[in-house]
Amino acid sequence: MRTGLKKKIISLLFVLSILLLMTDLVIGKLYPDINKNSLKAISEEEADTLFENTLENFGIEREWYNKTGEKYSIRLPVDLPAELIVLDITDNMADKNVEVHSRELVKGSRSLLEIISDGETVLTGEFIYDKTKARRSSYVSFIVLNSEYLNISDYNTLISLPEKFTYAFIPAKRNRWLADSISLRGKEYSVLLNGEIDELEYRLDEKFSDNKIRTTIQSIISHFPLAEFYIIDNSSDFYSPRVKNLIEKEFKRRRISYHPIHDFFVLEEQSFNDGIEKYLTAYRERGFLIQASDYLNLNKELKQLRKRGYKFTSLSALQTK
Repeated sequence: MRTGLKKKIISLLFVLSILLLMTDLVIGKLYPDINKNSLKAISEEEADTLFENTLENFGIEREWYNKTGEKYSIRLPVDLPAELIVLDITDNMADKNVEVHSRELVKGSRSLLEIISDGETVLTGEFIYDKTKARRSSYVSFIVLNSEYLNISDYNTLISLPEKFTYAFIPAKRNRWLADSISLRGKEYSVLLNGEIDELEYRLDEKFSDNKIRTTIQSIISHFPLAEFYIIDNSSDFYSPRVKNLIEKEFKRRRISYHPIHDFFVLEEQSFNDGIEKYLTAYRERGFLIQASDYLNLNKELKQLRKRGYKFTSLSALQTK
C-alpha cells in the first residue's frame, strides 16, 4: 500500500510540475519582461529632437529655452508643472534603452531632468519657473449637441470624459432622463429651443396663443429645472417678435439665462479640415457648438491642445473668467 501511495504522490507531483512549467511559459508569452539592454539606445541628437518636440507640444516657445554645451535651460510658465513634461518624455521613450530621472533643485522654482541611454547621459535639462512667461492659449467652452442620438457605448464614453463642457438638447420626454443622467454626474446641460421640437407639450409655434406660449415655456422650465441656460434658435419660424417677447418675459421673470444661437461659433467639417486651434484662438470668447459624434472624434486633438495650455470649461464658468 505504501509503495502504491508513493507512486501516486510522485505521479501527482510530476503532473503538477508540468502544469507549473506550462503556466510559466504562458505567462511569459502574455506578459514578457522588458529587458532595457535589449532595446535600442538613442544618441544625443535623437534625445535633443524628441525633447524639443515635446517642449513644442506643450506650447513652449523657442525663445524660452537654450542649450549651452550638453545642458538645456528652459523657462516654464508657472501653470505648467515640469512633472508633466517629464512624464510625457518617459512615455515617448518607453521603447528605448533609456532611463529618465528628475529631481527638484529648489522647491516650486527649479528642477533637473536627466536622460541616460546605455549608461551615458545624453541630455540634461533645467526647468526654471518664470512668471513672465505665458502660453498662447485660452479657456474654451464646448456646447455638445445631439448626445441623445448616440448609441449606449458612445454616450457612456462621452459622459465619462474628464473635460468640462455643456450638453444641449431640445425639450422632449425622452430627454428628461438625459437631463437627470447629466446632472447626477455633476455636469452641465442647456435646453435648445428651435423648430425641431415635435412634442406638443414643448412645441413653440407663432400661431399659438399667448397663453399657450406661456404654458409651454412653464412646462419646459419645470421639466428641466437644472438647465444652466437656454439657447434660442432665433432663425426658427416660431420666433416672431410676439413670441420672442413672451419667452423673454418668462425667462427674465425667473432670472433664467438665455442666448441666441448666433452668439456661438459652429464647428463644422471645414473647421476640422482647417484645424480647430485657429478657430479656438480667434473666437475664444464665444462658446463652440459641436455635434456629439464630432466631439468624440476630437478626443486625441483635445489632449494635444490641453498639453499646449488650453483649458476646457463649461459656458457658465467661461463667462466668469
